[in-house]
Amino acid sequence: MTTNQGISRRGFLKTTAVAAGAAALSSGVSLTAFAANPAPSEGETVFSGACRGNCMGGCPVEITVRDNHVVKVEAWELPDYYQHYKRICQRGRSHPQTMYNAKRLLYPLKRKEGTERGAGEFERITWEEAIDEICTKWKSIQAQYGKGAVATSFASGNYGLAFGQYLGLGYPYRFSNAIDATDVVHLYDGTAAETLNRLGTTFGICAHMLAKAKTVFVWGANPSESDVHAWHFIADGVENGSTLISITPNWNITASKSNLFVPLRPGTDGAFAQAICNLMIQNNTVDWDEVKYRSTLPALIKAEGGLLHVSDLGVELEPGATDEELVMDADGELKAINSAVDPVLEGITEVTLPDGTVQPVTTVWDATKKNVAEWTLAKAAEICDIPEDLIVEVYNHVIKDRPATVMVGMGLDHYGNAFTAFGNIALMLTLSGNMTMYGGGMDTYFTGSLSFWGNFLPSLPGFHQSSSPNIPITQIPEIVKYGKIASEKMGWMDGRPQVLKSIFFAYHNFANACDMNAQVEALKALDFVVASDMVETETTKYADIILPCAHWFEQRDVFFLYSPIFTLQEQAVPPAGEAKTNYEIFKLLAHGMGVGEWFEQSEEEVLKDFMDSDILRGFGVTWESINQQKVIPTVHDGTCIAAADGRVNYYWAPGGRYSITPGYGGAWEMGEPIDWNKEGLPKWYPPLEAWPKSIGGYEQTPESKKYPLIYSTYRNKLRCHTQFGWNSWLLELFPEPIVMVCKEEIEKRGLKHGDYVRLFNDRGEVVLRLVENNAVRAGMVVVPKGWYGDFFVKGHYSNLTGRNQRPAATNNYFFDALCEMEKYEGSVM
Repeated sequence: MTTNQGISRRGFLKTTAVAAGAAALSSGVSLTAFAANPAPSEGETVFSGACRGNCMGGCPVEITVRDNHVVKVEAWELPDYYQHYKRICQRGRSHPQTMYNAKRLLYPLKRKEGTERGAGEFERITWEEAIDEICTKWKSIQAQYGKGAVATSFASGNYGLAFGQYLGLGYPYRFSNAIDATDVVHLYDGTAAETLNRLGTTFGICAHMLAKAKTVFVWGANPSESDVHAWHFIADGVENGSTLISITPNWNITASKSNLFVPLRPGTDGAFAQAICNLMIQNNTVDWDEVKYRSTLPALIKAEGGLLHVSDLGVELEPGATDEELVMDADGELKAINSAVDPVLEGITEVTLPDGTVQPVTTVWDATKKNVAEWTLAKAAEICDIPEDLIVEVYNHVIKDRPATVMVGMGLDHYGNAFTAFGNIALMLTLSGNMTMYGGGMDTYFTGSLSFWGNFLPSLPGFHQSSSPNIPITQIPEIVKYGKIASEKMGWMDGRPQVLKSIFFAYHNFANACDMNAQVEALKALDFVVASDMVETETTKYADIILPCAHWFEQRDVFFLYSPIFTLQEQAVPPAGEAKTNYEIFKLLAHGMGVGEWFEQSEEEVLKDFMDSDILRGFGVTWESINQQKVIPTVHDGTCIAAADGRVNYYWAPGGRYSITPGYGGAWEMGEPIDWNKEGLPKWYPPLEAWPKSIGGYEQTPESKKYPLIYSTYRNKLRCHTQFGWNSWLLELFPEPIVMVCKEEIEKRGLKHGDYVRLFNDRGEVVLRLVENNAVRAGMVVVPKGWYGDFFVKGHYSNLTGRNQRPAATNNYFFDALCEMEKYEGSVM
């Protein structure tokens, strides 16, 4: 952008002294000097806070301030019992370089008159001018096209209790609802979230519970790099005798520390899990108590689709009562699932309802068992590209070395068949009885917030729901082009009407969504784009108005997501330049839109409202206690609620059951009917695009005939999405994007290590440096993630990803993409 002192790609690569390019703020003081000299001195003050980007750490930190500038960030000192939660990584320590760099947004900006959106030409304006223009435009759009023509889209760049720790809540959503805006849901990890809903689980065990597991699966993840704050819990468990099993296509550091490495063909995770389930059924090693009394496997499915519920019996439910699933009890009576003494699992083909109707049915268990039966060892070995005896070895660990826990990474979430992977892993843990054992279960990187996610989803008093819909971000290009939710590629052209003329992005680098070229064209076609962020991003580049917001350490909030520790985020320093706190920004917008009554409170009053909870008081957390103690650990062995049978109750569903059933909520209405008797049951099908060979009766995809390489990325120690992308200390260690490919694929194309190569497909291209890495599976390319477009020689790696969708689990499927690679002959500087 022309308004800031920029740092070019050439500049970053020419020198390791990148910190020297840091911009000075309006005070005229060079902040590099502060950041580079953290030695203690008189006049320093320490504040509490949390490193709360979407790395899923949530680490409590001490923020040292000197002369009104942050100069040092260290891990917060915790009581002895909680010392294993004291942690910090390179990103956390280097926050001063994120706060004070040349790309920091300091003033409201407006796209220069007559320049093309995306050209990056801006001029400085006042806050009054910015708010007036935004609200005038939005009012005009809503008057002409309806309230929903203005949309908001918030993501994970500033998690906090009041900001919206649990997306869908918090004051950003209060504002969005108050103006009846459409909510553009980012769905970057949408399948994981939908699986959470399906299981009825908090989907996150406390990290210290990993030490209780006899077997730990790291599945589709590399936590030694991407989850360093939790990795030591796994390493401690291995040292104490637990078995670590790494399941991922590529050899990585976690795999090197594992007792067993399972190199699955990409996208076959669900098939592998089904094969293990089939072995349990064949060998009668199923934990029948888990199946019958802790899951919904005994529930009855109607032949025409959906489950039988209590309401199907003609029973009028009490207000607020749950419409429980029906089962056949051993006494031959239909009963609510949690009232049955001995639910029948199999052999039921019909039931008679009170009105005399004969209803054809089957049990979820019978339908599931039928799907699982096809996954013999021979078929699974062929599909997954592993030996049969390796499947048997994993099976033996699952049933014998209990409790077993599975840490699933977002590598699974990024294929179009992710729904099958998560569901089938949950089924594997259910049949083996591991799901509810202390130290067992299934979690993502959300370790630690179990009790609160299950019981405490806060929202502001007076909150009301927008009359406009939620729409998936993947469909923005079609909505802008056709005025309806549809998909040109998949043929869903009869979706519901939806007019979209303006989007407001906050803490959300939207342009990195799948199929970036199509998303950018949609941004250009909108009438008006507003972006609020801390630093320049691809998204701010395409905005008409940019609103600079405060860094996490420049505003107040409370944090506990991803961590069992409540942390008060104190305002350590004032916002840089003319940046404002997020709450101030939304308050200005609310008053400008005529809904200021929703934002009459102060920021402190908002936080007090959120903290006013009986659940929190039960853990000793109040507004008064958090201000006094700053950091309050809440994890202990009693954190997880024990069920009557001694198992651990992770679940919020009635009776503590978790759901493995069809017909769960959360799918998007996109014009294509969903067969929940097919989609909602544990099953497996190949990825939507990334299936480059015909194997086991599953035909290769049409795209693979032109593009044979599966594209993927990975989260590394020095990046967390693009949030730390302009951090100069981290750039000294990792100065440019690379693509890692094995020797076989490199030689096949006449390339060599160090070449600049072009990755491309029909959607777009990217040029970056080639690194030979034989840990990468043949037929794949792997790009470390977290790069802004400025760092690529040409193009952008998000150009390669596609928007193929399954309506039952709409998501950004980042890995479900194919590409080809060739040498780049152009200039690289």
